[in-house]
Amino acid sequence: MASTRPPGYMGIGLLVDPTVVYKLNFRWTFYLEPKCKALRPVDVWFVKTAGRPSVTIAPIELNFQNAKTWIPGKPEVEAMTVTYLDVAAKRQESGALYAYLGAVYNFNNLNRRQGSSVGDYTARGTLVMYDGCGTPIEQWIYEDLWPTTYKFGELGYEDNKVSEVEISFRYSQFTYTALCGNVPFAECCTGCP
Repeated sequence: MASTRPPGYMGIGLLVDPTVVYKLNFRWTFYLEPKCKALRPVDVWFVKTAGRPSVTIAPIELNFQNAKTWIPGKPEVEAMTVTYLDVAAKRQESGALYAYLGAVYNFNNLNRRQGSSVGDYTARGTLVMYDGCGTPIEQWIYEDLWPTTYKFGELGYEDNKVSEVEISFRYSQFTYTALCGNVPFAECCTGCP
């Protein structure tokens, strides 16, 4: 695609275009919905940090005589870390995170039962980013999400912080939806003629 600016153009251009909406790192929510119907969703209120996907595409090295080149191999989706503020309240919603973690690995029962079906331990995660007016501008959906590690955090008498629970999640796939503007995704796939 050709550039729309003239050669030698050094103005600020699209940075001040009134139709450009900047995605700011503090305008988002993350919602976790376990697939097990006996569990409540983990609401958005106490999520402190989350992230959008990180993908690494492993290169495959091809060698021939005195040269080498690379082609893209399998993509590896990296784990995502979500940090929750740890709270206690009489409302049932506040215990939804602990209930979900306990369903994956029951740390509160000596039998240590663990779900064996995908529907027992996975969840669907939805991360939404917003503009300054509160309108959703992008959405990421993480499918078959499950915790690989959870850390209930260090405590210290000198600390002056809210306790946190840090969780690393693995997921099998993710989808992106642009809710503001249009992202013209195109698949360039030339098969064997």
